Parts: sequence; C-alpha cells; structure tokens
Amino acid sequence: MRFRGNQQRDVWPPRAGHFRLRLCRRGWSVPAKIQYSPIEGWRAIVDEREFPWHDDPAYAESVPRVWHYGLIVDKSVYDWCLDVKRWAEKEIAERRLDYHPTLSPEEPIKRMRLPPFLPQRST
Repeated sequence: MRFRGNQQRDVWPPRAGHFRLRLCRRGWSVPAKIQYSPIEGWRAIVDEREFPWHDDPAYAESVPRVWHYGLIVDKSVYDWCLDVKRWAEKEIAERRLDYHPTLSPEEPIKRMRLPPFLPQRST
C-alpha cells in the first residue's frame, strides 16, 4: 500500500479515476484522469492532453506517473480545475490578467506575479 487515509491505494495495478497532478515542484496541480476500456485498454488524460490507448497500463504513456504521483479527487474537483483553467484563459484574452499559474503548469508558481487578493467591502 502507498499513501495514507483516503489516498491509500495499491502500488499496482492502477484503477481508473480522477486525479490532481503536479508537473513540476511547486507548480500548479493540473487535472488528470486514468481511463480504462476493455476494448481500447488504458490511457491517461493530463491537463486536457489525451495520450494514446495501450493494452498494458505499464506501457500506456503517463498512466504510471498519474497513478504513482497524483492525488485522488472527486469528479467535481476535476471539473473545477478545468473551469479555473478556462476562466484564466478567458481573463488573459480579455487582458484583465497578465499571469495565472494554471496556464504554465510546467513552471513553479511565480508568487510575485499573482494579482493581490483585496478584501471585499461590506455595505
């Protein structure tokens, strides 16, 4: 067994499900998914990038990485991660933001470039 608590799982074989995965140290956690089909085999989807199907999960690109290093999450958290990325893409396109870590998950988060969080004034 690897991990503890609700993250506990066997080292191998993997199971299909939803995950969050960091692509680099101190980087943004991206949504990831392992899919299994009896006809197609195994495949991983990492940050909306679909990898090819393979019969053996050990040889399916990115499946071992997601299984060993990803954190298991619900589908709602997976969908939220995708929504944050789409929101950031829209805000940058409309020039309301100039940086968001969801759009460069292969790099560590640049804390000095994040917009400040200002408190809301109550009326």
